[in-house]
This record gives sequence, C-alpha cells and structure tokens, in this order.
Amino acid sequence: MGFKIPFLSNIPVEITQVNIAYNSTTHSFGGIKGKKRFVYKLPFANTETVPMRVLRIEVDKPFVLRKMNYSLPTDVESGQKIVFELRCEYDGNYSYSGPLGIRLMALPIGSRLFKK
Repeated sequence: MGFKIPFLSNIPVEITQVNIAYNSTTHSFGGIKGKKRFVYKLPFANTETVPMRVLRIEVDKPFVLRKMNYSLPTDVESGQKIVFELRCEYDGNYSYSGPLGIRLMALPIGSRLFKK
C-alpha cells in the first residue's frame, strides 16, 4: 500500500488578507482562495495632478512574482486608472493560509525624489 503525493500545482492557498504597501502607507483588503499559481488584479488610479511613474511592484515571501501585464517602469497619466495583473506563485510544498504582501512604489514624474 502506498500514499499519493499531491500534484504540486493543486496545493491549496488561502490568502487571508492582502496588504498593499504603497510608498509609505499600507492598505489592507480581503483575502482570496486559490491554488499554488494565481493571478491577483491590483488596480492603480493616479489621483495626482501630475503623471506618476510606477517604478516597482514586489510580492513578499513565501510568494514569487512570475509575470505581470505591464513592464516597469510604467507611466500613468493624471486621472488614469490601470490594473496590474500579477501572476504569482506560492513558493512552498504544503498548503498555505496567511497574508499576501505587495509593495508598490510610484513617484510623480518631475519630483525631486524621481531618479531617471
């Protein structure tokens, strides 16, 4: 008699909360249920009066950002809304229940903090 090894892509992942750190502020949102590989849609609306440049998007361990629908840096005009589709993968071999941390950095184009 043997035992079955679960197919790794079917590992259940329960994200209890999504914490998005945008520059120096953190926002929390409800969780999602999925499998080892999943897509998280991250909306970004530029409410500033100047264009913004999204410089970096990262996910915290135990997740890995495999791909997204925009290449960075990406410019977002004033009043424009875009949705980043983050293709993430849980980097573990056992089921997971816990938060997903996402860090997004964007600066106004022309800001003294902006580096080309």
